[in-house]
Amino acid sequence: MSDLLPARRDADLDAFLASEDDGLIYIGHASILVRLNRKTFLFDPVGYSSPYFNCWVFFPPQILDRRLLKVDAVIVSHCHQDHFDVELLRLFPKTTPVFIVGGRPAFEQAFIDAGLAFRVIPPEVAVSIAEGVEVYAVLHESNGIDASLIIKNDNFSAYHGNDNYASPEALRRLRARVDHVDVACVPFAYIHWYPFLLDGVDDAWRADEARRLTHLYLDIGLEQAEILDATIVMPFGANLVYYDDVNSVMNRAVLSPLDFVAYAHSKPAPHPERFLPMFAGDRVTKPRAAGGDLVVDVKPRTDAAFKAQMQAHLEANPARPPDLDARSVRADVPTDFTWLQERLRRYPGGRFAHSIRLEGPGPDPVKVEVDLSTFDVAVVDDWRGVEPYHHFRLEAEPMAHWLQQRVTLEGVIGMRRFRLERVPDRYDPQILALINNAL
Repeated sequence: MSDLLPARRDADLDAFLASEDDGLIYIGHASILVRLNRKTFLFDPVGYSSPYFNCWVFFPPQILDRRLLKVDAVIVSHCHQDHFDVELLRLFPKTTPVFIVGGRPAFEQAFIDAGLAFRVIPPEVAVSIAEGVEVYAVLHESNGIDASLIIKNDNFSAYHGNDNYASPEALRRLRARVDHVDVACVPFAYIHWYPFLLDGVDDAWRADEARRLTHLYLDIGLEQAEILDATIVMPFGANLVYYDDVNSVMNRAVLSPLDFVAYAHSKPAPHPERFLPMFAGDRVTKPRAAGGDLVVDVKPRTDAAFKAQMQAHLEANPARPPDLDARSVRADVPTDFTWLQERLRRYPGGRFAHSIRLEGPGPDPVKVEVDLSTFDVAVVDDWRGVEPYHHFRLEAEPMAHWLQQRVTLEGVIGMRRFRLERVPDRYDPQILALINNAL
């Protein structure tokens, strides 16, 4: 069973499992346990781990209880490590179906590579996954990673938004498939490397850009809530904090559910009372009796107490990422990059007149250059000097992990232990999609 799910019983899960009412309990971060028609469906389960090589920490801690392995089905939204826990998925009985939304070949390949069985839910089609239980899914229109869905029976429905900032058009199509949304788990937090780790820009501009994007994503969360028109809106997927300090640049940008609810009231958003700051163990249920109202069990919390508890949790965290000696990277340099070239050739996005530079730390750094027009990959002494390019400067540990194929470049980005210079400095969604899915 390992340490992924410790042998302890959670009192909030006790209370939820003692009932047979339709509804959900928040497991934490992007994980919910939904019960419909006495069947249970677990979304995005992640065990006792710190994603991206201990660079991120779940706070508040998730519900970790071995009874979660007894669910009737598992649904995994996308490939990021705070949603897709391969080792935990291996603990479920072989008879437990694991569903993913189709249309993302790289995600399906990740399951195949891990030796995990899965079933595909086609997007934008109503699909029955159990007697009387239906799902309808939508993909993110451009990033090739994210998907979200609504799950429902004839009494209760919940939208699992995870990290999918789906287009308004996609959400309206989804909303049209249901009479009503009881609970909408809506993403709202701008958890990203840009602009915090971008080199070659002015500090004042970086601060202004961070504020702009933080408010933009809050507004997108409000827009999603308005389109879905749910009885309860749960701010979702922001219980992952950076390992360093509550007041670090990264953590100041990762707003909490309390921040989102305060923002909804300040705008004010339509029906601000439906926004509830929910955390692990909070529950919403709905009796099957005709006209049954939602029963909400949410613990009161204050922002000051939340931040004090978060800082104490970070200081007590024993699993902090190491600082490797820069010289250790050179000992791990491969001579054969066939593995990377094969991934690039499988990528359906095509070739580009663009280069990716990856540079390790130290006075004699390892330099790897990837030519996206030819898919040539080589360790170089000097860069080719050809524009355009993305130039990643990595810390020692992520550089070593990438060279030894222990992590993709998307995983390195998840660790946030890098800096990036773009020449010219512009957003290119095609190059970003390739970085996220092929390198």
